[in-house]
Amino acid sequence: MKLLTPEDKKVLRIASKYLKSLGNSEGTIDFYIDEGFREPSNLYLRNFSNDYTTPIPDFLVPVIVKIYDFCSKRFDTRDDVSYAKFEIIIDTDTKEVRGMKYWSYYEPSDTNGTSWDIQEEEYKEDLENIFKKLEEMGITEEVVLDYNGSGDSGYIENYFRGNEYQAPAVVENWCYDQLENLHGGWEINEGSEGYFTFDVVNKVIHLEHTFNEEIHKEDTLYEESFDK
Repeated sequence: MKLLTPEDKKVLRIASKYLKSLGNSEGTIDFYIDEGFREPSNLYLRNFSNDYTTPIPDFLVPVIVKIYDFCSKRFDTRDDVSYAKFEIIIDTDTKEVRGMKYWSYYEPSDTNGTSWDIQEEEYKEDLENIFKKLEEMGITEEVVLDYNGSGDSGYIENYFRGNEYQAPAVVENWCYDQLENLHGGWEINEGSEGYFTFDVVNKVIHLEHTFNEEIHKEDTLYEESFDK
């Protein structure tokens, strides 16, 4: 779609010469989309993102706002994005201007399974304490405890999945210890997710741990030449 008027193109050509005179082959303006696009009138436009010593000239601002407003209506991402950025790029060599979106999200990757059996001597004391506590609470069947972590923050759910039983401290502390021992850093960066299954009948605990992978995407929302 053609967005630029002849006057807009003239402005971009002048801006291109300005950037080149300062040794820049392009000028980029970044907008981090943490809480959705801002209204064009509320944009903070001071310096180019690729060279913070280069001010954005006032005469260029209306064209930037025009491109931003056009692209903001086309910026669609998944609901579970972990990062999103919009960027306007003025290419001084090709005399093109582009509106780019970049975003990322987490997806499950590899899964590891680990089990602890009360019959094994090294786990016997800990598991006896755990299952004794669960039985005292009236839990006589299998219960599941979920956890999730990413971006340097991780947590284990307070309640067992799908019922009213709150996980006691002895269970919660043991689970945190096992995650740290087996999957240190489980809550860092992309993080991970999973669940502990407590088989009260057979006195076995099973862990299903899934690592997350960060998927990076980019798309061109707008591109147009401002050459004569």
